[in-house]
Amino acid sequence: MNKGESLEKLCRGIQRCHRCERWKSRAHAVPGEGDPDARIFFTGEAPGRTEDKKARPFIGRSGHYLDNVFSEYKVKREEVYITSILKCYHPSPPKRSQMESCRSWLIQQIDVIQPEFIFVMGTSAAWGLLGIDQLGTDPLDLKWNSIPCIVTCHPAAAMRFPKRNKQFRRDFTRLIKKISAH
Repeated sequence: MNKGESLEKLCRGIQRCHRCERWKSRAHAVPGEGDPDARIFFTGEAPGRTEDKKARPFIGRSGHYLDNVFSEYKVKREEVYITSILKCYHPSPPKRSQMESCRSWLIQQIDVIQPEFIFVMGTSAAWGLLGIDQLGTDPLDLKWNSIPCIVTCHPAAAMRFPKRNKQFRRDFTRLIKKISAH
């Protein structure tokens, strides 16, 4: 089975998932999308209402912000992989138990894609993947199973707060420099 087929199989599993109560409030599961051979893997918190309606990650306001940053840095969305730690929309903030339930889907996606870098966006994604409880504004580079991770704020925070926008762009610049040197 090739990477694309493996991701499709994972997507079907995610779409049928009932591991936590979030499935009850979703219109569609949002597994993720992108290049199965992506060098960069982006993960955020959870789908919003727009993503839930279209079953696509980061297509709402946060996604437009992210697309603008991609454009500024000449990154093509179809060349990366984008997902979230949680795969279902829910109107309430995520619970750790929900992230624990969904974590294995994220890890399986990373295992299939085998990216060179993971860009972790937001506190929930940082906790879900790396066990980090709180994010500051200092640069944070970690590894997950030997894959370098750059941890930053969520695009939603970057859109609203100038300090977070500066942080997100600084960290994105670091990512681009690292991928260019790799």
